[in-house]
Amino acid sequence: MPKQLQFSMLDIQESVEGEPLAQKISAPLPKAAPVPLYQNIGDVAKLLDVPTHVLRFWESKFSEIKPIKRSNGHRYYRAQDIETIRKIKALLYEKKFTISGAKAALKNKETVQPQSVPSKKTKSPLEPQLRAILKAVDTLRSNLRQVEL
Repeated sequence: MPKQLQFSMLDIQESVEGEPLAQKISAPLPKAAPVPLYQNIGDVAKLLDVPTHVLRFWESKFSEIKPIKRSNGHRYYRAQDIETIRKIKALLYEKKFTISGAKAALKNKETVQPQSVPSKKTKSPLEPQLRAILKAVDTLRSNLRQVEL
C-alpha cells in the first residue's frame, strides 16, 4: 500500500515563502469505517434530519418502507429503505406533495404534479373592499379613543 504524504504548517509556510517544500512521509491514514448494512431508527433520523416519530408514521402510511423488526421491537433500516425515505421526504417537504400524492408518485415512479396550494401572493377580488373596511374600522377606533379622553 502506498504511503500517504503529510505536511506540517511549517512546510506549508515554507512553500508559500518560495522555499522548497519538505515532504514528510507518515503512516497511511486509517481506513474509513464500513457502512453498516442495517441502521437503527435513531441513526436514520439523524442522517435524514427527520424525527423518529415521523419515520414511524411514514412507515404506517407507505408500504414501501419495510424495516426489519427484531423481537425486542427495534427497527433496522436497509439502504433501500433509507433511499425510499429520502424520496418520501423530498416529495413531502420539498415538492409539497400530500401523503396520497406522494404514494401515487412512488407507485407510478413518475413525476406527479403536487396538489395546487393557493399562493400567498394571489390577491382576492375582495381585497380592495376589505382594506377599505379595515381602514374605516381603524378610523372609528381612533375617533372613539378621542371621545373617551
